Amino acid sequence: MLQCLWTGGPMTVRQLVEALRPRRRLAYTTVLTIVQVLLRKGWLRRMRIGRADRYQTVLDAAEARRMILRTVIDRYFDGSAAELSSHLTMLDGAQGQPE
Repeated sequence: MLQCLWTGGPMTVRQLVEALRPRRRLAYTTVLTIVQVLLRKGWLRRMRIGRADRYQTVLDAAEARRMILRTVIDRYFDGSAAELSSHLTMLDGAQGQPE
């Protein structure tokens, strides 16, 4: 959803549903719920244009990735980026190996 807003600019919920459709068929109410959560968390901004609300991202893609990675590192790797890197290296080495 954020990717759609980064590439497509501000959109209504209906426009988001349509933009997401090629990859995922989500109901309008599902997209609306996700938009409301992202608004509460401060990731989106609402703009009233006429009678329609349009939503746009507050953070650019690089800032959002940094925040998400920092949360993952803090929550699952005891704040250690090196520990995350070690796990990613193990995953990369495991690609293509039979189980």
